[in-house]
Amino acid sequence: AGVLSGGPAAGMYDKYIRGAGFKRGRVASQKCYVDSAEAFSVNEVSLQWNAPLAWVASYMDDTFGTKPTPEPTTVETTTTGERPETALWGDANEDNKVTVSDAVAVLQYISNQTKYALTDQGKANADLVDAGKGITGDDAIAIQKIDAGLIKQSDCPVLSVRLKNYK
Repeated sequence: AGVLSGGPAAGMYDKYIRGAGFKRGRVASQKCYVDSAEAFSVNEVSLQWNAPLAWVASYMDDTFGTKPTPEPTTVETTTTGERPETALWGDANEDNKVTVSDAVAVLQYISNQTKYALTDQGKANADLVDAGKGITGDDAIAIQKIDAGLIKQSDCPVLSVRLKNYK
C-alpha cells in the first residue's frame, strides 16, 4: 500500500524543517520538502490530498487506458464461470472493512495486476461500480466514498453514471 504526501509547502511549522536551515518566507514552496516523518508541516499525508490521486488515476484509465489482451493459456481449468458472491462491497483486501487501503489496493491492481494481484473474492468485492464489467479507477473512488460514509453498503453496487451524485 502507499500514499502520496501533500508535497512541499512554505509553512514550515515544525522544528525539523527549521533545523534543516529553511527560513520561513524566504524559500519557494516548491523547494520546501524534507523526506522525514518529523517534518510534518511539509509532507503531511491526508485523505483529501489522496482522493485527487484516485480521481486522476480513474480519469487516465478512462481516457488513455487500454484493456490488456489476455495471453493464451494451455492450462485446463474447471471453473463454473460464475462470479464469487460479494462478501463486503469495496473490501478489495478482504480484511472485513472498507478503508482507503482498499482503494489503494484497487489502484495498485489496475497499474500492475501481476505484482499487486487480488484474489477472486477481492476482485468481486472491489468491482462495485458497474459490477461485472471489471475493476476501474471508478471503483477506487467509490471505495473512498464508502469509507467517507457517502455511499452505504445498501447502495451497492453503484452505476457509474450515478457515482458523482454521492457527495
